Amino acid sequence: MRLDMGDVHNLPVAVQAVIEQIRRYPNVQGIDDISCSDHMVLVKSLWSVTLPNPFRQRGISKTGVKQVEEVYWRIPLDYPKSAPSPRLRQDFPTNLPHINPHTSGNLVFPCVAEMGLLDLLHSMGLSAILDATCQWLTNAAADNLHCPVQGWELTRRDDTTGLISVDTHAIRAELEASNRAARFYSYRYCYMTASGESIIGAVDTPCLGTTNNSLKQKHTFIVRDTSIRYAPCILFQTADGHNIDEYRPESVIDFNSLRAFSRHLGVGDAFDARVKYLLSVSSPQSLLRKDRAPVEEFLVVFAVKRPFPLIGSDSRWELLPYRVQYDKDNQARLSDAVVVRPTCFIERSCPPLLQATSGRMVEKMTNIGLLGCGSLGSKIALHLAKSGCYQFELVDKDWFSSHNNARHGLIVSDFDNLYGSKSDLLQREILKLNISAKKIGNNVLSMGCDDGFQLAAQTDFIIDATASLPVKYFLAHDCAALPGKLIHAVLYGQSTVGVVAIEGDTRSVRIDDFSVFLNTLCIDNSPIQAAMYGNEGSGLKHYGEGCSSVTTTMNDIDISLMSAAMTAKINTHIEHNDRNQQGLLHIGVLDKLSLDMTWKAHVFPPTLMIPKDGDFDWDVRVLGEVTQKIEQLSDIDCTVENGGVIAGHVCHLSRTVYVTYLLDAPEGSTQTPDRFTLMTTGLEGVFDEIHKKTNGQITFLGTWHSHTQPTAPSEIDRNTLKKLQSHYDFPIVMLTYTGGRLVRV
Repeated sequence: MRLDMGDVHNLPVAVQAVIEQIRRYPNVQGIDDISCSDHMVLVKSLWSVTLPNPFRQRGISKTGVKQVEEVYWRIPLDYPKSAPSPRLRQDFPTNLPHINPHTSGNLVFPCVAEMGLLDLLHSMGLSAILDATCQWLTNAAADNLHCPVQGWELTRRDDTTGLISVDTHAIRAELEASNRAARFYSYRYCYMTASGESIIGAVDTPCLGTTNNSLKQKHTFIVRDTSIRYAPCILFQTADGHNIDEYRPESVIDFNSLRAFSRHLGVGDAFDARVKYLLSVSSPQSLLRKDRAPVEEFLVVFAVKRPFPLIGSDSRWELLPYRVQYDKDNQARLSDAVVVRPTCFIERSCPPLLQATSGRMVEKMTNIGLLGCGSLGSKIALHLAKSGCYQFELVDKDWFSSHNNARHGLIVSDFDNLYGSKSDLLQREILKLNISAKKIGNNVLSMGCDDGFQLAAQTDFIIDATASLPVKYFLAHDCAALPGKLIHAVLYGQSTVGVVAIEGDTRSVRIDDFSVFLNTLCIDNSPIQAAMYGNEGSGLKHYGEGCSSVTTTMNDIDISLMSAAMTAKINTHIEHNDRNQQGLLHIGVLDKLSLDMTWKAHVFPPTLMIPKDGDFDWDVRVLGEVTQKIEQLSDIDCTVENGGVIAGHVCHLSRTVYVTYLLDAPEGSTQTPDRFTLMTTGLEGVFDEIHKKTNGQITFLGTWHSHTQPTAPSEIDRNTLKKLQSHYDFPIVMLTYTGGRLVRV
């Protein structure tokens, strides 16, 4: 309905304001007409366009843009919930980029901004839409709509049928690797409508080959008892060094125009030869001769090299797919009038796509061996997989149970979990991303055994997410060498504390060192102590039959919150890995009320390993930090001997003593140039408190002292040690700092 000026005042106030702002815009010479429908107002404005100098006298540019253009503004009546948008005259030239698909005979809809007009309206206001339209018309008149910085505009296709999933990154990699006139691919499709207009499909990569005999009749068939068809796909590549810099909207509608387009691209001879061969092996007639059900179509793709990369891509190869439908009346050949339907390629999930979306591109994917595919391990694996930078070996012998759905990274139906191992189910999920994942349904404790499994030699990192004490012991004491650097990930205290421990290169700092150090932190760190041994520790709940059918109690929200942060720590370390000898421990503490999370990193110098001998049948591992502190205390005054008390953990299974903690010498201890005498006043009470805080994991181990001269431990040292050892039923250690190194007495 056409409106006069009096009727305009009956429109919503916000719409009136839009019309007034358009009227006052500097390039608008006037408003020629206003009409209204149930949902929008259409305002016809006369828009002054800046033409290039040579065309100003003529009043029209070489691209067909007039000096005064009719710009129609569609203003929704619910503005500003919806945004105004411009339209151009019906006969506006459409052989220009950045024009939205539209039906011939309708007003032309220009694409004036990279972001949606509604987002532009709410971020910068109506004036930004008017400015963008003004700039678009100026660029259209000057033939400058293509912008190398923004990228080459994809060919506009006003009418397409079908969606085909493709790993375009893999195809473009093949195009870059070698220039070939044609390549054959396998094309799968099934019809969504009885008419055959709409399909869903996929093109499988890599290609079958480039020669005619790469494609055989066996590649064309209908899967029995299904609607899935396998048909040929031929990709034609423009010649090396030949860039097609002419922009033209889609014009192919039949086989005649498809063949003409191949000539325009310079691949006409290859097109004729390959289509002729294709008909000989996969046309309906050739298949019927072999008593095989014929397929209805095949796919032609033109790979066109553009002068600069496509919008949203770093590739210059534009892929233009067409569905060619066989002639129902003549099944041995293709007439010029055979229907050809432009179709859409939908980017398939693949590592390059995931990397581009995640913002991190890598030349080589990192190989991860994941030990444990449970609640924490599954979430870590899925987070890493979605970055597109990793591929996996997934190790877990356990089976998925219904209660795992409460906090696992997967959601598994009751039927699937009847036969699904955790490694198998997690592999299936990761494979959906087209990320490489191998399942290993073995016990971690069988790694390296003859009847067990081996991780790949090219494994870069091994993530232990089992939270299993036997696995931790196995990795520390039964795996002298691992194919990759070990990372230990574990949660404590109903996910209030998250730990990421990264071993040093050549295992200079080991997983057991980190574990004992965590117990040591309980002495002075109340949140960690509460998480590990306080009332906030994980409870147990039974699921299923038998006393062993238990699991810890934690909810998915807490695990997800902490696991995401832990994965970020792992990902950052791998991204910036400097391959040094130091170990690294990240500890995150979550305040459950405020949800504030704080992280602290501890750097571990290489652990000092003192092996057992005939006099002492225990290995001694002294944390590098303890070694450094003893050195510093010894150097405070080199004229007298210094000393103190050492504490740590005793592992009877491995017969290993871990020195992780130093206590100052009690008051009354004496220092002389040739002797250090340690008093024991108050030590019993101190260690009672340490035992209480660490659940007995950290205990008194012995003493240390320094020598002012580089002499070996003395007879007095050995006698003092024997006296100490006689009072305890566990191994007592005496360490001496002498000659710049720490030795066991």
